[in-house]
Amino acid sequence: MCVYFQNINCASDKDNYPVLSMEHILQTVSGVEVFYSLDDFTGYNQVLIVEPNRLKTTFHTKWGMFTYQRISFVLVNEGATFQSAMDITFHGLIRQSVVVYLDDMTIFSRQQSNHPRHINKIFE
Repeated sequence: MCVYFQNINCASDKDNYPVLSMEHILQTVSGVEVFYSLDDFTGYNQVLIVEPNRLKTTFHTKWGMFTYQRISFVLVNEGATFQSAMDITFHGLIRQSVVVYLDDMTIFSRQQSNHPRHINKIFE
């Protein structure tokens, strides 16, 4: 990580948004008949940074000055921000048919016959 981002991260307020522990995730899916695990790695690149905050991510290169328009992996709060976005997106489904740990999702069903419906809800 470059010195620039270390300075931004030191100056940034830390977001203490709660992230589920692996123990909670395993307890939630314990005893289910079927589950799928998905990796939403590219999701990080889809969370927009609001315009006024983009200036805080300005960096210089030999080609000029640039800012990030979307969340970057090098920013201190990217995990908490993404977890919050996933919890909002899947509100009402969390712990009912999906658990989310940052960019990893587990879609589960207590009965296999319900699984196609649960998958459809997630992808909607």
